[in-house]
Amino acid sequence: MFSLTAPIFLTLLLLAVPFFLLTQQGTKTQSKLKNRNFLLLLRLVSLACLALALAGVHRKAQSNQLVFAFLIDISKSIPKSQQRLAIDQVNTIIKSLEPMDQYCVISFAKQPSVSVPLVTVQNSLNVSPESIWQNAIVQDYTDLASAIQLAISMLPEVAQKRIVLFSDGLQNTGRIDSILELAQASEITVLTIPILAERKNEVIMQELQIPPKIRIGEIFKVRAIVENTMDQVVSINLYRNGFPMITHREISLKSGKQIIALDQQIFDAGTHEFQIEVIVADEVSENNTAYALTQISGQSRLLCIASNPFVAKTIKTVLESENFVVDVIRPSEFPTDFTQLQNNEGIILINVSADELSQLQMNQIETYVRDFGRGLVVIGGDHSFGRGSYQDTLLERMLPLKMTPKQQKESLSILMLIDTSGSMANYVGADQKIGLAIESIRLAINSLDEADLVGVVSFATSIGLEIPPTTDHQRVAQAVGSLRPRNGTQLFPALQKAYKLIKKTEAKQKHIVILSDGKSDGDFESLTALVAKDNITITTIAIGDAAQDLLRMIARNGKGRYVHVEDMTRLPRILAEEVHLTQEYTVQETFVPRLNQTTQILGGIRQPPNLHGYIATSEKKTGKILIKSHKDHPILAVWDYGLGRSVAFTSDLNSWGRDWISWENFGKFWTQVVSAVLPQPNIGKDFDIQTSINGEYIKVVVEAKNLLAAGDSSELVVRVSQPNYQGQPVEMIRTTPTRYEGKIKVDDLGAYLITAKTAKDQQTTSLVVSYPSELASFTTNQQLLHKIADQTNGVFKPSMEEIAARPSRLIKKSKDLAPMFLIICVIFFVLEMIIRQFRFKNYQTTVTSEPPVTQRSMPISTLADQKLEIDSSIQKLLHAKRRSTTDSQMTS
Repeated sequence: MFSLTAPIFLTLLLLAVPFFLLTQQGTKTQSKLKNRNFLLLLRLVSLACLALALAGVHRKAQSNQLVFAFLIDISKSIPKSQQRLAIDQVNTIIKSLEPMDQYCVISFAKQPSVSVPLVTVQNSLNVSPESIWQNAIVQDYTDLASAIQLAISMLPEVAQKRIVLFSDGLQNTGRIDSILELAQASEITVLTIPILAERKNEVIMQELQIPPKIRIGEIFKVRAIVENTMDQVVSINLYRNGFPMITHREISLKSGKQIIALDQQIFDAGTHEFQIEVIVADEVSENNTAYALTQISGQSRLLCIASNPFVAKTIKTVLESENFVVDVIRPSEFPTDFTQLQNNEGIILINVSADELSQLQMNQIETYVRDFGRGLVVIGGDHSFGRGSYQDTLLERMLPLKMTPKQQKESLSILMLIDTSGSMANYVGADQKIGLAIESIRLAINSLDEADLVGVVSFATSIGLEIPPTTDHQRVAQAVGSLRPRNGTQLFPALQKAYKLIKKTEAKQKHIVILSDGKSDGDFESLTALVAKDNITITTIAIGDAAQDLLRMIARNGKGRYVHVEDMTRLPRILAEEVHLTQEYTVQETFVPRLNQTTQILGGIRQPPNLHGYIATSEKKTGKILIKSHKDHPILAVWDYGLGRSVAFTSDLNSWGRDWISWENFGKFWTQVVSAVLPQPNIGKDFDIQTSINGEYIKVVVEAKNLLAAGDSSELVVRVSQPNYQGQPVEMIRTTPTRYEGKIKVDDLGAYLITAKTAKDQQTTSLVVSYPSELASFTTNQQLLHKIADQTNGVFKPSMEEIAARPSRLIKKSKDLAPMFLIICVIFFVLEMIIRQFRFKNYQTTVTSEPPVTQRSMPISTLADQKLEIDSSIQKLLHAKRRSTTDSQMTS
């Protein structure tokens, strides 16, 4: 049976047929008439198909075909044995279906995946466990909604559609209600078959509860909530910060939920992590451990990181006299555990370069300041700020200063004096010394500004390569590649040549870098004194067993640096750093610092003593410059960074700041600087912060104690630090006048540290995700499975007969034939065009190739007939002429 949705378009066909018939009336010859009739037929067929397509022709039929989508839950909460049973049930159901029925299989957990695409039963094979388990999907969560949604999209529109869901119903992500409404609107029934998630022997450490804030020495309870499936004796271990506090304590557990309470006492201030684990031979071990954090209040603890711990001694002494606890470590001793970093309320970096900190360590410091509201103080020196490679690092991002000054730096001329003696042919691992030296020079040249001058002099027994300082950096870099080891080491004449070359340049900063691994003779004392007199500095880099005393003396007299390199692989970085140090502003002048702003940090400070040097920087837009130099460069700057604060002091605690160390207000100044960046105490005077886990999200609730404390929603800032040390803001929505709510996506296991801050209060709390929420319970949620079946007119725990039952009424199927007729229309139309084009080309060929009428060749028979006709006419004309002549004669 056929039907039309827009029959009016058939009038197009009725009107077109007479029109095309009339156009054929002018044809007279039989052959032309046949051709035109054939083309007319093609045109009419094409037109008829177009009219039918526009009219919306449909073919109606009735069917009792069944189409199934089998959904199999393979999340971690379901044992493999139960998953196999579900697969076996699917195969049994398929065998009971009609050959023309269709089905597909979808496995799912956090996301769904098609294991078997839609196929007919007669063309199907058994569903294997491998086809279900081969899909790489996250099994830590269960999302029933996304699985049902995928099934709905795969089932055809016209069929008796059924979804068979095999699951424990423990949904912990996704929204099921809206998907059930979609299934109902699509006339899809969902049959739910519960998979038993229960295990015979299972112990779940559901939660570890510890008071978030505890006083030093206070006795408190550590409470572990345990769920057990059978009566048994287990052993527990309790750890604090990784150290065992209780080991192998036997506890009798009853079936069901219970609380294990343990007394603990802590005498160290800071953040402490507790871990409890139960030792038992159960089926799943991942959920036998739980973690929790607590904060012990006490003296403010500071972590001081210094390249030279001796320099930190003075500030450590004055801060400890003000009741701070100060731990001094080298950068190599940086805490490997973020919890240890949290034990400190502030970090002080003293002359630490960015190269001494890894990217992970800088990430941890940023999280510590930005997301926890802690403090950072950076004190300068010759390895800090611009000279410490802070530019374009997280350190620069955290500080209130830019590493490049606003003023144009002074012009620079640098000459590299390179030892190419025979010893440079030796290998360090897989690399030759001379090769590493060439690579180092090229890296150093690339780090120069375009206007900087650079030259190279190589030496062995005699001077080799000699390039005066030039701005053509590419030429110098290419020429360096030709360096080869030679015999002998004569540094003295080479240094004389370097001095003469660089002295001729007009740059304000002139610097010679000597790279050598050998010994040499000569009056270096006199030569270096002459070089220094012309304000040319010398840095020496000693490689291996070089004449260290000689090179150290040259650097001292040349007012530069001496560097001893034992590991040649470090040479490229060292040489690039030396060029970088030369480029940056290192102001070594005695001056009187100027107070720029009066703040609490400088309370009681009128005029600080002289400084003898600093690293030149420039302020950021929102940074506060509290002390300036005589050249208007920042000396002391502060700003807020995220929830925390950072301070930068661009001078040092050594030779540049030697007058400050004996200053009577030295202790007062640094105590006020450090105190200004430390977080406010968590006194909870304005609000309470609570967290709870719900599936794959952590719910955060901030409850203000009154309307005044609630204030404007823009004043509340909440940030979270994730287990991977990445921080991010938490969007908080005001649900009541005094209540704010937000949520955090759980992407990793571990500690989530949440800090909330207002103008008057700041609090930090934590929630530790010990294991996936999928393993938090093994009780089948039959209530949800009942709900899914009821809302879609399905059946909970259906029998085999109910699953495969044929529909009580036939399904009316209506197939749209318009696309088919439209294709036929195009085919006939194109065919007609091809034929017409072919005939037109043939006609053109015939016309252009025919000769004039007088030149056309004819058959012989035709020519003979024409000749006879001509002869007969001539004879008639001659006969008429003769008769006319005879008559005229007779008349005369």
